[in-house]
Amino acid sequence: MTFRFGGLLSVSLLLLFCNYSVPTFAISTSISPEIIAPTVAATTHFRFQFDGSLRPPRNIKYPTISHRTAICAACIGMVRTYTNTKNICDQSNDGEMVVTPLAVGAMELPVSMETTLHHAEYGGLLMGLEWLIDFIIRKGENEKNMLRLTLTIEGDCRTVIDQLNGKSIPRKLETLHRQSESLLDQLSNMIILNTEIRHIPRAQNSISDSLCYNLNNVISTESWLSIIHRLEEAENQMEQQSTPSQVSESSLSLSEIFETATERTKHYLRPPLYEMIAKLAVKVEDYELLISIGEQLI
Repeated sequence: MTFRFGGLLSVSLLLLFCNYSVPTFAISTSISPEIIAPTVAATTHFRFQFDGSLRPPRNIKYPTISHRTAICAACIGMVRTYTNTKNICDQSNDGEMVVTPLAVGAMELPVSMETTLHHAEYGGLLMGLEWLIDFIIRKGENEKNMLRLTLTIEGDCRTVIDQLNGKSIPRKLETLHRQSESLLDQLSNMIILNTEIRHIPRAQNSISDSLCYNLNNVISTESWLSIIHRLEEAENQMEQQSTPSQVSESSLSLSEIFETATERTKHYLRPPLYEMIAKLAVKVEDYELLISIGEQLI
């Protein structure tokens, strides 16, 4: 699942990349070759932020949780500064900046029992680097002005940032670290002059953080709606069943739905689901399931 720019989100990202003091400021969502004079040199700076989320968090005390949701996110903006190289006396437009939000996205990642938050963080890093390489290749073919590039990569996970800066050893994250290094090497071999990788507080990584949170809510809500649909189907089947074997099958189906509701939906969404499951459990006289539901509500 991918989110693109739109509305207030675009404005928020635009403001994020405007931490500069410049004489003039222009906003543009596309850069036309016609507006760039041949005598103007452009320095392009990419600012790339990433984040990751794992819910519920991995806990060695509870290693048997069968389902977790891992999500990664990234946002990229481009800041282009123009300098008049021909008429030195005329500096009226010298230092003009154009800020362009480029991409923002989030996606769910595959999860195993060994998955940690750091895996999700690396997922956001890799997603953004792959997109940036593709963008530079496509844009570079059409624009001769993309010659002087710099890149700043920012994340709020100090473990990943320190590994990228060579301050710590990747160990269990070595595979993801090698993939990241490979993509960074590709950027260096293209036209990136300088790359800075730095840690930032979570509050300054609000866009990627919000993307992770919102996508997690979307996934949880979709699961909730899916469970509602399954409960409605189970109720319709019960009305048509009469034999003991059919009743037993319904009880087994309710147990599976109960497990899914417990694993995949947020706490505040569970009570109404448990209530529906309990009503159906009474019909099939599944008292063990009723006890399990009661334990979850305590």
